[in-house]
Amino acid sequence: MGSGRRWTPSRVSVAALGTALALVGNLATNLITPDWSWWRLAVFVALGSLVVGVLALEITRQRSELALTQSGSVNAVSRVFGVVPRHAWQWQPRPLEEKQVRAALGRRGRAALVALTGTRGAGKTQLAARYAQWCLDHGFDLVAWINAESELVRELALLAVHLELPGAAEMKPEQAAAAACRWLEADGRARRLLVLDNVDDPDTLRKFLPASGSTKVLITTNRQEFTSMAGIAAVQVGMFTPAEGAAFLSRTTRLNPAGEGTRLGDLLGWLPLGLAQAAAFIARNKMSYREYSELLQGQELDETLRQQAGADHPGVLKVTRLSLAGLARADRSGDAARLLRVLSLLSPGGVSLDLLVRGMRHLAMLGGLWSAVKVLVEASLITVGGDAGPAAPGGEGRVVAVHRLIARVVRHEAAKPPGDDLASAADAVTRWLDALVTGFSPTDGVWRVDDLNELADHLDAVVDNTAESSPEVHIALALVRVGLEEAVGRRDSDLYLLAVTRNTAYPMVVTDEDQRIRYASPPLRELLGGEDLPPLTTLTDLVDPDDRMRVSQALPSFADGVVFCSLLRADGSRVPVEATYRDLREDRLVQGFVVTIRECPQGQESEEPLPRPDNLDVA
Repeated sequence: MGSGRRWTPSRVSVAALGTALALVGNLATNLITPDWSWWRLAVFVALGSLVVGVLALEITRQRSELALTQSGSVNAVSRVFGVVPRHAWQWQPRPLEEKQVRAALGRRGRAALVALTGTRGAGKTQLAARYAQWCLDHGFDLVAWINAESELVRELALLAVHLELPGAAEMKPEQAAAAACRWLEADGRARRLLVLDNVDDPDTLRKFLPASGSTKVLITTNRQEFTSMAGIAAVQVGMFTPAEGAAFLSRTTRLNPAGEGTRLGDLLGWLPLGLAQAAAFIARNKMSYREYSELLQGQELDETLRQQAGADHPGVLKVTRLSLAGLARADRSGDAARLLRVLSLLSPGGVSLDLLVRGMRHLAMLGGLWSAVKVLVEASLITVGGDAGPAAPGGEGRVVAVHRLIARVVRHEAAKPPGDDLASAADAVTRWLDALVTGFSPTDGVWRVDDLNELADHLDAVVDNTAESSPEVHIALALVRVGLEEAVGRRDSDLYLLAVTRNTAYPMVVTDEDQRIRYASPPLRELLGGEDLPPLTTLTDLVDPDDRMRVSQALPSFADGVVFCSLLRADGSRVPVEATYRDLREDRLVQGFVVTIRECPQGQESEEPLPRPDNLDVA
């Protein structure tokens, strides 16, 4: 159909056409012999109408699918957006809640809005991750995991860019987020899952929920308002049942939970987050349930921490304090405790492991980052999303996160007088942020386009979590914010120029003041007959040696103009061109030259000037 798409009829159309052909065959071979003279004519007219109707339906369906494809389809490599959390240490199946989730989400081809509600630490995110992994295993077209706690709009805007929706990279965040939602509503046959994790503001969320299509939306929240919102099915995620908790303790500690294990579960209210830490502590230290319970009861819990954490069951706070005390025995270098204090100051959405690796030398790790991460994972104090394994050379695709309750306890303990632990963590995380922001380079292949967005989240979280720190810390964080804003400006400039060069129909390059090529349009590569330009290529590198002096003298003239020269093709031949250049060195976004190129006949200067690159919307 002109687009390279193969026409595939629907099953209904195949069945209708098959029935029609069977009837025609029976009539033609006299297998059916009606008594009425008009029967044969009536049947042929009806069958002809059926065939015409089926063909019209198929043409409409194929055109609709083609339009949807052109409006932005998901590439095979883009099935996953965001980082789906891995199963927590010793995952405990929860068949009742899993069954309720699948029933609420409904059958294939139907949109659904389902909210997982419950107390902090009940395992809502883990249950959502379980279903998300099931969707990936069963061939869903898209699984998008979004941290919706504070930056829902920006995350949805990044989803639009990920889906390569037309113009999404140049849209304002609200416009791109709305475009992503429209795309999610567009196709009633696609299998898509959108997970909105840790939603805290129902009012903001409401306008971004898909209202049609077949997208399944799964929300995790501790806000009970979702249980009464119209159009949303709520699934309550509570504590482990005693049977589930006993099975978990038995498997993780290899001890019989009858008696003392059951009493420990009752003490912790069967809260999954608390049981996971308790079981990890018992297994690592090879102690009994009774011994652990005695240690737990010896933990004093002050009212300030209880009020700050807002936990429904205070036992989990005591468990976390005991786990923190046990880190000294598990890691004598102190790396795990130092890393946990740093992580507790960062965004609750988690930190990319590759960013931790890049700034590792500023985190004062004595024995290496991955060994500290391993200790914390085994203690059930952090979780890691994405692929497993050591971070070598980086941890791309993996996110390290601390549960909000655990982070509260960590910060509270670190702030106890004289508060040196919190001050050291604040100093380390400030130096880490400063090093990453200062070293940001949009042209460096190790950076992702959303790295700066993540760093902005971390900076906001650090400012909030160190409100009572020394003035020196706040001055340093203010300087980091200035550097971050400058880096965002550089990133926006490069994203803008990349979009311009990708979408121009002419050969075009954007160069620095020293004529080093920052971006080249695809038509230029076609003109030169080669692959992508090598790094640090200059404009004069592409020009015939006899013309290089003329080009070098023309561009630094602080003016716009046209220069005629010959470019060198990959096969060594020369192609005469007309190059129209525009001096935009003073422009905030460009900061260099924009050169558009057109091939012209040998030895002849073009009479029709090439359109100037005025599609650059610059101030």
